[in-house]
Amino acid sequence: IGLDEAQGECVCFIDVDHIVSPNYLHQMRDLMVEKDATIVCTKYARNKMTDYEKIVNKSEEMNGKKAVDALLQMTIDNGMVAKMFSKKVIGATRMPNVAVAEDLYFNYQVLKRAKKVVLNDSMLYSYIETKGSLSTKHFSTERMGSLIAVKKIDAEEKSFYSMARVFMEAYFI
Repeated sequence: IGLDEAQGECVCFIDVDHIVSPNYLHQMRDLMVEKDATIVCTKYARNKMTDYEKIVNKSEEMNGKKAVDALLQMTIDNGMVAKMFSKKVIGATRMPNVAVAEDLYFNYQVLKRAKKVVLNDSMLYSYIETKGSLSTKHFSTERMGSLIAVKKIDAEEKSFYSMARVFMEAYFI
């Protein structure tokens, strides 16, 4: 619903229990404009309530194909946070209706169409882990739904099994 109602040129996803730098949107937008990028990604801290903000001028630029490769190799985080997307590159793409890894498939679809993706080393987002959330569980029936996203990507990429194995080892084993 949020994507359908968004009025601006760019979209960011911020979890309600996470923390962003007061400069987050400004820095992301500046990078997007300066680099003429369709997607900007930054790093994020885990569980830091303060002192996580770190602005770095080091960036890597890549096209959509290289960005998809980086996503599949887990160089680009598969989550929605710490990213700014041009609404044009999102287009009609929406997340599949699964409890976990819906963002992996969304990112895959959007990165494929990206003209330019910028990976910046700034840390402007703090990912606060909430005890008992899906992202902190190692195994659950909800997590099994993530295999739907992996299967969809593998059907298109035909060489996704190595990333799927890494994903399985990280979250299920």
